[in-house]
Amino acid sequence: MAPLGRKAGSTGGRSAPEPPPVVRNGWGIYVWDEFRQTWTRLRAEVERLKASDPANYKRHPTTIFLRDLRDVVLSQVPANPDHKRYRLGTTLGPGYRHWRRVKFRGRFRLFFRYSSKHNAIVFVWLNDEKTLRKEGSRTDVYAVFRTMLESKQPPTDWADLLAACKKWLEPEVAE
Repeated sequence: MAPLGRKAGSTGGRSAPEPPPVVRNGWGIYVWDEFRQTWTRLRAEVERLKASDPANYKRHPTTIFLRDLRDVVLSQVPANPDHKRYRLGTTLGPGYRHWRRVKFRGRFRLFFRYSSKHNAIVFVWLNDEKTLRKEGSRTDVYAVFRTMLESKQPPTDWADLLAACKKWLEPEVAE
């Protein structure tokens, strides 16, 4: 029975400790809302496929895409987020050299930033079928992301970016 004046399960005014983010290879994983929405949509689609065709859903392209994306964000990037293969140089412009990207399944790019000082990686945006890599096109993935950065969505300052992001929690990444 809860003490008088308190609801059962109440901590008496103290808030429950905030859960930590997913940690891989010592890096806390954070996500900006654009990436979280993409991830959630992919997971929901895989769950729908699993419910409708449990015997074959693992061979569906969406399931394979999500599996590969999970490997990129939870294994490959946290192994070394500063690996030279992720560096953009001045592709987005000289003011954005601190951004990184993963070349993913041919024409997809996953953009992220990291901070060694904070031991944090922030996954920001994964292009879709409408913004595939096509140099010179208005819908080229790099042109679209540069436009996003120029409009400060996502924020380009590390502190602002981290403040705008959410911790990625274990239930969100579970298979």
